Amino acid sequence: MELLQAGSNEYENARQKRILRNQQVLADLGLTSVELPTRHVEVPAVARKSKSEQVQLPPRRSKRQQGQPIEQQEEIDVASDMYPKVRSMSTFALAKRIGKIQNKAKMESLIQVLQDEGLTELANDAQQAMTGL
Repeated sequence: MELLQAGSNEYENARQKRILRNQQVLADLGLTSVELPTRHVEVPAVARKSKSEQVQLPPRRSKRQQGQPIEQQEEIDVASDMYPKVRSMSTFALAKRIGKIQNKAKMESLIQVLQDEGLTELANDAQQAMTGL
């Protein structure tokens, strides 16, 4: 390795001194040829199940697609959940909501809540919208 050069800057001189000092320490320890250890880890291959070993389940189908009668769901009291929502909504938002509802039971519940809250004009609008459902 080259010793200190006359035209090099202070940083390069200090760097060369550190390199020489480190090489001397390695030589004193008997580590003149440094080989970095490499880590090579064998990863075992994952054994995959063949198609014949995999469990074959029948495809899921709805009762309607299977031709079975559909059980009627219990009527849910939607109106009790609507009171806080209706109270927090503006008349504009309620009018917009009336136009979006497609479920007849939901519309009936909304009409009841609107009437209970004294919003008769909106309740009438909802009643008209329900005739179109």
